[in-house]
Parts: sequence; C-alpha cells; structure tokens
Amino acid sequence: GRDYYRESVFGLGGSYVTSADPSSFFDSIILNAEIQYTPERAYTRPDLSNTPIKSDEYIFTLVAEKWYRYSQAVPAAYLVLQYQHRTDSDLVGLNVRGYGGNTGDTAYKPSRGIGSADYVVFAGFQPTPNRKFIFEWAFLLDTEGGLLAQPNVRWNAGSSMAVDVFYNYVNDKIYGDGTNTLQRAFNYADEIAVRLTYTL
Repeated sequence: GRDYYRESVFGLGGSYVTSADPSSFFDSIILNAEIQYTPERAYTRPDLSNTPIKSDEYIFTLVAEKWYRYSQAVPAAYLVLQYQHRTDSDLVGLNVRGYGGNTGDTAYKPSRGIGSADYVVFAGFQPTPNRKFIFEWAFLLDTEGGLLAQPNVRWNAGSSMAVDVFYNYVNDKIYGDGTNTLQRAFNYADEIAVRLTYTL
C-alpha cells in the first residue's frame, strides 16, 4: 500500500541583487538562498518493509539568475545556475540510504547508501535577433556522476505555429560507477521529441 504521512515543513529564504559596473557580467545577478527543514519525514525502506524510515531532513538551495546581453545585435539571454544539497532524499523523494543496492535484478541486496545528495543545474534560453528561433537548455548534474541534459530548439514558424524539437540525454555515470546517482533510475530514457503548437 501507499501511505502518505502528514509532514510539517519549515522554510526560510532571502534574496540579494548584486551591484557592479553596469557593463560587467556580475551586475544585477539575483541571488536567492533557501533552507527547508522537515522533522521526522517518512521514507520507504530499501527492503520495502512496511515500517518507514523516519528522519529529519534539511534542504539547502542557492540560485543565481541573470538576464545578460552578449551583444547589442541579439536579445538578452536568460541564465540560471542552481545548487541544492539534500541530507536525506534525492530529487524524486527516495531516501539516499537505499543507494548502491540492486542494479536490475529482483533478489534483494542490502544497499550501501550515501550520506546526502547534491545537484547542480545550469539552464537558460537565447533568442535569435528576429526571435524566429529560441535555443533553450537545461543540464542537471548529480555530483555523484550522473547527468541529464535537455537541449531544445523552438522555431516560431509564423501563422500562430511553433515547432519545438528537444532531446533528453541521460548518463548515470559520466564518472563513478553509476550506482549512487539519481539518473540510474531512468538511464534508458534518451529520446528525441517534436512538439507542434498552434495558437488560436
């Protein structure tokens, strides 16, 4: 059965905007920091027993975002860099004590677990001068060695039509053995997709 336990989540955050020479890249960077605390959060045990793991979790997130114009000939690009540290779970809510266990077979094998999870994201978009095309990207690095890359190209074809072509690249071990990364769970999911949009 699936059990959903009541949780109390406490958070605190703050923002700061940098100030430098207006022509400098380091001017007007928006910095956001947040810490989140969840006492006695419940997780499914790696052996799937019906008694959950309960532990206090802390999540620390730091985000830097900026609009930046490389040249007067092109529109500004939007850039965002994020770091997140999680003491007990990964991005999909699985407890990190289960990491390093089974890698495809069905016989239960005790896991080694890891102490925490850390992620770095770099994302953004850059329009062309006439905004006919918009190049978008997002990279998610698990510091244990996994990578999810999602580049996308949007073509504004006119007549209320837009075409998106995007690619998902997943690698659970760009370094390391791949047993301790978030991407190990969906390493099969390399795919190319095309989306057509028509606005009425």
